Amino acid sequence: MWVMEQEIGRRRTGKAEPSAIRLPELEVDPAASRVVWQGRAYVLSGRRMEILYALAQEAAKGKRRVGRDYLAHRVFVGFDTVSAVENLRTYACYLGKEIPGLMLTCSDGKRIGLGYGLNLPAVEEAVA
Repeated sequence: MWVMEQEIGRRRTGKAEPSAIRLPELEVDPAASRVVWQGRAYVLSGRRMEILYALAQEAAKGKRRVGRDYLAHRVFVGFDTVSAVENLRTYACYLGKEIPGLMLTCSDGKRIGLGYGLNLPAVEEAVA
C-alpha cells in the first residue's frame, strides 16, 4: 500500500497532487476506489488499485512499460524480490481478468518481457 500511503501523506502535508489520474481512455481515482476504462466503470481496492495507480503514474510520465522488479518493489514494499515479483504476477493477473484489455500482453496472453504496462493509445492517437 506504499503508493497510496505516499498520496495520503502528501494530502496531510498540504502538498496534495491530484489523486485521480486521467489518461486517454483511462481514469484512476484511488480515493474513490474507482477506475473508468474505455467508458466503463470498475471498483478496485487493495493491491490491484496499487498496481494500476503505479502504472498510471508511470504512463502519465510517458513510460509505456515499467520494469517488473521496479513495480514489484514499489507496490510490495518490504517484501524480498522473489515474493514481491510473485505477488505482483498474481495481482496483475487478477487485474487483467477483471478489466479486460487494460494490461499490455503478448498474443499468447503472457506479459510482455519482464515488465508491465497499460494498453493505452499513443500520444499522437490521443491528440487526434
